[in-house]
Amino acid sequence: MSDVPVIDHHMAINALREVVVGKEDYVYERPEITLSDGNTYKHCVYVDPETDEPSCIIGWAIRQLVPSVKFPRNDVWIMGATKPIPLDGAELTERAGYVFFAAQMLQDDLTHTWGQALKAAEKEYTECCEEVA
Repeated sequence: MSDVPVIDHHMAINALREVVVGKEDYVYERPEITLSDGNTYKHCVYVDPETDEPSCIIGWAIRQLVPSVKFPRNDVWIMGATKPIPLDGAELTERAGYVFFAAQMLQDDLTHTWGQALKAAEKEYTECCEEVA
């Protein structure tokens, strides 16, 4: 059995709810990052590659659940909206991935608020992930 923390869909939706409190109207802004080719781009990223601080809604939620988690730094994986989300120091269940992906797809279009992204994640959680009691 692995000692790596596993994030399930219940943890995912609860972390997203906590991250969004007070930021319901926030619209994600792509940070400027410099890739290994030396060029600077504005790109959706889980964490800022220079500061290691969370950048997007998913980066904040996962880092809240597992503060020691690392997001790989190479140019392919610092970009957002990958599925599955690559992590070092934590694992996501498939259902958690669906919840996070629903939020991230709205966030990354740069026109929806974090409140709207949370609603998309809530819908995914309810329709696809909620266990029948």
